[in-house]
Amino acid sequence: MQSTGDRNALREDATEQAVSEQWDAPGGSGAAVISAEAAARYAQALTADPAGDDGLDIGLSTEIRSEPGARVSMRVEAFSGEQDALQLVLETAQHITWWKSLSYFFAVQGGRGLGPELRIETKDRVHRASQLLFLPDLTRNGVIELWKGGFLGFGAFIGSLPINSYANRGRSIVFRWEED
Repeated sequence: MQSTGDRNALREDATEQAVSEQWDAPGGSGAAVISAEAAARYAQALTADPAGDDGLDIGLSTEIRSEPGARVSMRVEAFSGEQDALQLVLETAQHITWWKSLSYFFAVQGGRGLGPELRIETKDRVHRASQLLFLPDLTRNGVIELWKGGFLGFGAFIGSLPINSYANRGRSIVFRWEED
């Protein structure tokens, strides 16, 4: 786990490196294609530790999976409701109608969820689902799993994200499925 000071130092180093490098635009024009603001967001995403004791930074926005069949982004927002709760949100773009699922397990074994599953789903015309987590579901060793509809009605595992849900109280973590 990284301390706040370590995370801030890593973020500053990554930002400086991204800003100081000359990134060529398509066609080799030599123009930088990344702004200082984009570099700062990139550095913030690189140093984010969902399982850390500090919780994720409000305002963090990053793509967590980008490949054919699964382009998923994650953003962290301040939760306006109960400050001792964590809100998990699953969203899909309007053109996505196949089943998507976000599962939360408050214990992990071998990198996968263990114990009772708290699940939210989208399908057909439902493009947004949310779940509030309260104690005792908020733990230091939780995991979020993403699934999508697969072959012959079986779910296809997309990935998992370990999370210290207790440290992320007062936040809303939004997973958005952009492409299927």
